[in-house]
Amino acid sequence: MAMVSRAGDFVRVNRSFCEMTGYSESELCQLNMRDLTHPADLESSFDHVHRLYQGETSNYQMEKRYLHKNGSVVWVAISVSLVRDGSGEPVCMAGQLQDVTALREEQERLTTELVQAAFHSGSGNDVFQSEAGTHLLKTVRAICQESSLLKSKLSEIAMSRKIDWPEANGLPPDESGLTKREEEVFKLLLTGQHNKQIAAALGISARTVEVHRGSIMHKLGKQTVAELVRQAIRTGVIKP
Repeated sequence: MAMVSRAGDFVRVNRSFCEMTGYSESELCQLNMRDLTHPADLESSFDHVHRLYQGETSNYQMEKRYLHKNGSVVWVAISVSLVRDGSGEPVCMAGQLQDVTALREEQERLTTELVQAAFHSGSGNDVFQSEAGTHLLKTVRAICQESSLLKSKLSEIAMSRKIDWPEANGLPPDESGLTKREEEVFKLLLTGQHNKQIAAALGISARTVEVHRGSIMHKLGKQTVAELVRQAIRTGVIKP
């Protein structure tokens, strides 16, 4: 457990948190959550904190990466809520954290094995069109149900195999004008994920996802987007 000030400074931590991060209590109380949070998870972390103090939510849960004192990465599942004073004003945040590094590594190992088995089975690009391939995709998704980053990785591979990227405004895919990030956002949209899920998967804010969605619609046009969605439904990536 850890208590963190509004500015993100660690105020109080227990022994388990010290062991998880490799720092002593005195060392942690001289650090800010920004110092421990993996750079790729900073934006989403502080977006959650902002929404908490703005009263948009009473608590939040997420998986994020901490940087251990020895430089290694520790995956944690955290649940955070506000601590208020007698007048109801927020004083600090209280967080319960669980080390899920081993679980994440096992999920990634299983996912990698399943994906490699699919794409190196000699069936070519149509592997997911078969009954076995469909079952494989469902299995991988089940394994990755609580792991947004792994879902993102799998979705990108699966989408590239299952859906043909149509021409946009008469241009081939590499000239459609979409940035790499916009392609990442769009592929996740086509898996049925909403803005917050995409934001967590890509390590960006939900507001940034919304901006990318608007740009995608402008560049590809509604007709092209609609056709992609129809393909996603036909191939089972999106449930009708």
